[in-house]
Amino acid sequence: MNMQAPKPFGPTSAGVGASPKRKEDDALLRGKGHFTADDIPAGALRMVVARSAFASADFTIDNLDDVKVMDGVQLLLTAADLTEYGDLPCEALRKQKDGSEMNAADIPLLAKGRACHVGDALAIVIADTEQQAADAAEALDVTYSNVPVAAETATAASNTYAEDDLIGAAEGVFGKGAKGIAKMIEGLLAKEGQPNGYIVGREAGGAFIFGARYGSGTLHHKVEGERKVYWNGPSVGFAAGANAANTFVLVYNLWDSEDLFKRYPAGEGQAYLVGGLHASYVRRGDVVLIPIRMGTGLRLGVNAGYMKFSKKQRWLPF
Repeated sequence: MNMQAPKPFGPTSAGVGASPKRKEDDALLRGKGHFTADDIPAGALRMVVARSAFASADFTIDNLDDVKVMDGVQLLLTAADLTEYGDLPCEALRKQKDGSEMNAADIPLLAKGRACHVGDALAIVIADTEQQAADAAEALDVTYSNVPVAAETATAASNTYAEDDLIGAAEGVFGKGAKGIAKMIEGLLAKEGQPNGYIVGREAGGAFIFGARYGSGTLHHKVEGERKVYWNGPSVGFAAGANAANTFVLVYNLWDSEDLFKRYPAGEGQAYLVGGLHASYVRRGDVVLIPIRMGTGLRLGVNAGYMKFSKKQRWLPF
C-alpha cells in the first residue's frame, strides 16, 4: 500500500467556519454505526440530564431532597456537587478560518445558577432504569427568573390580529348592520386578548345529518396565511330548523396550523349572547376557539359542544 503523509491543515481547510470532510457518514449510511447503547451490561445504571427550557435565564431547583428519594434514584448532581472538578477545558479548534486564534472559554460541567442556551445542562439524575431517571428529571421543580423578553411589543402585535381587523372580517360574515358584532368582539378581546387566527365560514343551516352540523371555511393565520378547513359538531344546543349559516371563529394559541385538525371539546368559559349573536368556547390544550354564530335558533345559555376539524369534508361526525 502506498502510504502518504497527511497534509497539514491549512487556514482554508480547518478552523471555525471551514468545511472539513466528515468521516462517520459511510458507516451510518450502511447501517454499521455502533453506539454506546448497543453494549449496555446487565445492571448498568441510566443517566438523564435535566436541561433548560430557556435560552437565557437565572434558575433555582427547589425540591432536590424530594427527588433524591424517588424510586430508583441513585444519584442527583447539580453544579454545587461538582465544584472540586472545575470546568471542562475547551478542546475545540482554537483557530479561526483565517488562522487567527479563537476566544474559547472553558465550559461548566453543569450550569451554575444561570442557563446560557436552550438545553443547557442543569442537573444529572442517575437511576436504576431510564424511565426512573426520566421521571426524576421531569419532577425537578425548576424556577426561572430574569428571562429576557423575546420580542418587542410591536413584534408581538404583528403575530396577532387587531380589533379593527377582526371587526371588519366579522362584518364581512354577518353584514355591516349585524347588531352587536363590534360590541361582542370588543368584549372578547378585552377578556382573552388578541387571537393569532380566525376562521370565516358557513355551516349547513338546519342540517341534522347523523345528528351533526357541518361547516367549511377559511382559516386566516397571522403567520402561516390562509388555508381551507372543514368541521363538524353536534346539533345539541340548536333548535330544530335553525339556520345559523354564517360562522366566525376566533383562534388563540394556534402556533402551527396543523394542530387545528383535531377534536376540540366544549371548554370552560361563559357563553355570550349579544344583539342576536352567540359566542361559546371549545378548547384543546392551550388552543382556544371561540365560535360566533347568529343567535337565531340557538338555545339561550347552551354551549354548542365540540368542533372537529379536518382537511377534507367528512360526513361522519365521529
